[in-house]
Amino acid sequence: MAAKISGGVSSAGVIAYQDDKDSNQFHYLPANIEFVEGDTLKEFSVTYWGLGDPYYVQDDTGEFISLSGATLSGRATFDISNNQRKKIKSAIQDSYKIKEPQLIPLHLENCNVQMVYGENTLKFGPQSDKKFPEVVNFGSTFNYLLGTGNSLFANYVGAQTTEAGVVSNSDFGINIFGDAEFVGDPWEVKVTADLNQVWSYVREQFDLSISIGYFEIPLVKYNSIIESLHKNQIIKLEFKEGSLDNEKYGRQIFDMGKEMFEALNNEVKSSEGLFKFEPNPKPSETVTPGQKPNIWPWRVYINGGYGKESLEKRQVIHFEKTIKYSGRIKVQVSSSMTLAVKCNNDTQKYFKDLGDLSVPCVTKDKMTKFNERAKKERVKKGSLAKELLEKVKKGTITQEEYEKQMNYLYEHNIFEVLTPIKSEDGHFSKAYRQGILESEFFGNLKDCECCKG
Repeated sequence: MAAKISGGVSSAGVIAYQDDKDSNQFHYLPANIEFVEGDTLKEFSVTYWGLGDPYYVQDDTGEFISLSGATLSGRATFDISNNQRKKIKSAIQDSYKIKEPQLIPLHLENCNVQMVYGENTLKFGPQSDKKFPEVVNFGSTFNYLLGTGNSLFANYVGAQTTEAGVVSNSDFGINIFGDAEFVGDPWEVKVTADLNQVWSYVREQFDLSISIGYFEIPLVKYNSIIESLHKNQIIKLEFKEGSLDNEKYGRQIFDMGKEMFEALNNEVKSSEGLFKFEPNPKPSETVTPGQKPNIWPWRVYINGGYGKESLEKRQVIHFEKTIKYSGRIKVQVSSSMTLAVKCNNDTQKYFKDLGDLSVPCVTKDKMTKFNERAKKERVKKGSLAKELLEKVKKGTITQEEYEKQMNYLYEHNIFEVLTPIKSEDGHFSKAYRQGILESEFFGNLKDCECCKG
């Protein structure tokens, strides 16, 4: 029992492949899992602090320090939603004229989970919390957590949106890559090429100036490029079975190109690579099983930062491989799922501001207050950094002391600190400490101009 790689039908982000033995049974692959409250979304919460007014926490020295940050957590089921199930069944009924199709999830092996979040943009450092499952398969339920002491992350996950309803936040989620077993139409080809020439030709097909970033290659364009590479004899194809008929062997041809492009990635000493393949959350739909639509769950991107001459000095980069589809074969597929929602009137129950429980979302007013506080902090810290530099230049403090104090400046919100002061009756009162005048660590800077007032 295995899915037939030819044909297939797609609807609502789900692809279904007919079984090779049982014509009533279909193996489904969710290219994109809907994030539905109470269905695929079991639990979700965002807690943040330090946006708007300062949020204070007492440290082990007794001081009350100002902190900002957020945590995003939840529990989700990695499976198609009830809505998706109804729609893919309807598409199968229309295409295959089967009254009661049976759906089973496409079984995956060698699964890899890729977290989706702005790690660089949102500055997730080594002290951040990142807990996601290492293995996920369709139908499984899992927990996840993202947390960091970072105001940018807090603003990002809690920002208010005017859209109504449960609006997903696709900046946070997971991608799944795994191997699925298919029964393929007989197709075998030996591919020989100089990958240098392949890159030069492919890059030339895009009117892109050198620009950092990736640009999507439409699948129609992708198919055309593969055919042109063969037509212009840049790649040599020796078929033992099958052909370049995209209508009949679309998936096989797609994977042949993927093999070459990923081999090109391996030739570039860069973490970025020349091409990128990501899950396609919106595969196109078909209504007849005889068609070969672009329902493969991949999006293809080309790196605009490299020009067509980027590999010229590498001379010949020989590529030779026999790619075979016959009988039962393992093919890599992908799936994706969003794991967050945006904050609005309909979803604010999932959000909590520890400093202001009455207003769950991050509003414009909160961010205005925070930005004003942050600006004052930067100005005062900048003046203090100049004082420190002068002291190390004059030899008043050592280089080691200078670096320690500079690290402290970067790592602490030092101008929003409350120091507990013991009153005569032994109880603690709270008072703003002006700048860092009372800090023993910065004791030698008490007379600096930046700290006055």
